[in-house]
Amino acid sequence: MDLMLKWLGKPRCLVICLFLVLVAIVIMHKHKRVIIKIKNQYIYNDTEYYNAAEYEDEEYEDSNDVKPEVEIPVEWWQKELCRPDVLNLKPSTTYLRLPMLGSDIVPSQNDYNIFLGETACNPRPLYRAWCSVESYAHENPLAKVWFHTTSPVIDNGDGLITNLEEAYENLKVVGTDLTKIFNGTPCEKIFMAGKWAHNTPWPANNVSNLLRNVLLWLWGGLNSDTDCICVRNLTHIRNMVSYDEEGKVANNAIMHFDAGHQFAFELMAYLKKNFKIATWKVNGPGAATEVAKKLCKNKDLNEVYLHQCDSVELRPLREMQLLRWPLWKKFFHDDKGEHFSKNHPDAYIVHLYNKLSKKTPIKIGSKGIYDAIAKEHCPITYDAAKRRSYFF
Repeated sequence: MDLMLKWLGKPRCLVICLFLVLVAIVIMHKHKRVIIKIKNQYIYNDTEYYNAAEYEDEEYEDSNDVKPEVEIPVEWWQKELCRPDVLNLKPSTTYLRLPMLGSDIVPSQNDYNIFLGETACNPRPLYRAWCSVESYAHENPLAKVWFHTTSPVIDNGDGLITNLEEAYENLKVVGTDLTKIFNGTPCEKIFMAGKWAHNTPWPANNVSNLLRNVLLWLWGGLNSDTDCICVRNLTHIRNMVSYDEEGKVANNAIMHFDAGHQFAFELMAYLKKNFKIATWKVNGPGAATEVAKKLCKNKDLNEVYLHQCDSVELRPLREMQLLRWPLWKKFFHDDKGEHFSKNHPDAYIVHLYNKLSKKTPIKIGSKGIYDAIAKEHCPITYDAAKRRSYFF
């Protein structure tokens, strides 16, 4: 033992030991094994990092939190909407199993409900979608905000869902029991036939355009796409649809109707007769526009907008979308959002047209319109995105 201690104390031995430690660090770095889990976040080489896909082949267990896997029955419509790898996800400390809207939990017709849906079966909604959801909860504390998804589980790996639900008592993140919700409605036959999922690039859009009408008819409330940010309380606004005066189009992306309202019923009846599996516009803005013309007995919706209609109120673009779709890039120009509230005093909702803008990165801190309103109206999501990247 004395000889070993004497040998370890020699400078040459210390150099050899140091060399071996350095070799071990290099090997671990190369294979990315230096990983510690702290509060559902991964610290890799002292850098905060999260990429769910990168850790799919690894097994990380919190000894105090591990729960037995629960088999979630797969519905036929989930097989149409979801990738196989999503259907194989199991509830865990990272992936949450959600209560099902329509069966486990039912909205009240007496509440001002706000519905935002994710029908593409994405278990990891983007920060932009969460920003939309948070903005409605943030600006409308007396409303009930429902974010419903078709995915069997949802990723809470960074704790964002937990943080949002703790901050906003009016927010519910739920799954969607489509079979139960469509049952007994004019859209039941279209949905159960399943043709909406075949020979079309738009299966999720098809379900969304059917579902929003049913939700409003059953429980009443406001429907909004998740590419919209709410910038002002709107719970006094009822029985309306967003209207583009220049295009003369009523947009079902943003609409409110009380439960059982005639407009919501007529939307379902219209789709029952005219549903097009491969043309989302016909099932969305096209349907809302045609129903508005029918109920208001006027083919010129600008006249309806100017003189009003008992069946529905057409709310102007400057209030419910802000800009027309060809101008979507203005939302992302740097340094244009500093005086947003002053420049747009009538705005309730900003529609960002995700089909066009989804590939446009938003630099956090750019002070563009999106950056400015996200920082103010979805602060928890904005901070979460900021911790992860320089872009939203």
